[in-house]
Amino acid sequence: MRQFGTFCRGLKRRFVRIPNDFCFHSERIKVSRFDGIRPFLEPWLLMTRRSICILLVGAFFMTSFVMASGLASAQTKKPEATKTTAPAKATTPAKPQQPAPAAETPAQPIQLGSFGSWAVYASDTANGRVCYALAMPKDRQPAGLIRDQAYLFVSSRPQENVREEISFVLGFPPKDGADAQLVVGKTTYVVSTKAQGNAWLKTPKDDSAAIELMKKLPQIQLKVTSKRGNALTDIYVMAGLVQALNQVKRACP
Repeated sequence: MRQFGTFCRGLKRRFVRIPNDFCFHSERIKVSRFDGIRPFLEPWLLMTRRSICILLVGAFFMTSFVMASGLASAQTKKPEATKTTAPAKATTPAKPQQPAPAAETPAQPIQLGSFGSWAVYASDTANGRVCYALAMPKDRQPAGLIRDQAYLFVSSRPQENVREEISFVLGFPPKDGADAQLVVGKTTYVVSTKAQGNAWLKTPKDDSAAIELMKKLPQIQLKVTSKRGNALTDIYVMAGLVQALNQVKRACP
């Protein structure tokens, strides 16, 4: 029991409120009075001592935790206020550049008249005025072959000093390197062909002679070998050629 009294005084020193009489009398209790109940009393006293120690240890750790949390919150920096930047000064949009003027396109041909199988057109180009009479073939042989439209032109270009030049649009690609034949009555003129399907008299000096013969004949024939090897013939009617060429001369003097 002396041990219990010592323990009691130790608890008082650790701020445990225990009545003085309890500790005082506990020291003076004679051991002989408790000899009969000592085996039952000691386990209870031991359990009480352990419980009080556990409570004290828990209170100590709880106090330490609260103090540490307070210090941590006190040391935490106050978040800085976000700086607001002034909106960028509005700039006026750049003035759009004016598009460059489009290049002048050649004027569309103007029909000046129609005479028999012929029509007369004039067109103003960068190289000057061009006037021409044109005709389409009346007959195409063999008839079963499909071809694009063909034309015969008699053109004048005064700025280039060209008068009554004969030319053709074949409507199909000719055989490479092969010449065509323009049959005017009993006279045959050699025609030079191009891969794009265009053709001219091989000798430019023959144009005027061929034109004079064409004025006197009802029709002429153009014989060409196609790129596929077919022998093709286009027949042009000369009715109205004289009137058409007169109109060309008036439009392009």
